Amino acid sequence: SPSRVASRTLVLPQFEMTSERAMQIAVMAAVLSWNVRMPKGSCCPFHVAMKECSRIVRTFKHGHCRHDFPPQSDCIQCSSCGILGSEEICRPCSSQKSEHPHAILPL
Repeated sequence: SPSRVASRTLVLPQFEMTSERAMQIAVMAAVLSWNVRMPKGSCCPFHVAMKECSRIVRTFKHGHCRHDFPPQSDCIQCSSCGILGSEEICRPCSSQKSEHPHAILPL
């Protein structure tokens, strides 16, 4: 069916899909670099930070379309977790290029 075919389309079809765990780790790494307000009565810093993350994502979600997304011209994909980037060491799974082969593909 057309909906099943569409669901298999990737933003960057020349790469494999990034694992959910790698995406979670990437989001967590970004949030860990933030210093956010801790309102009185909040249950914990983690949930305060996640609430801020959700708020920021909502602003992007309701913003203008970005047809130039993603802007990378070259990137490396970790063959272990599927994260994209330009670094030699994969942050989500800590694989080094020598341990896990990465594909370098132009976009």
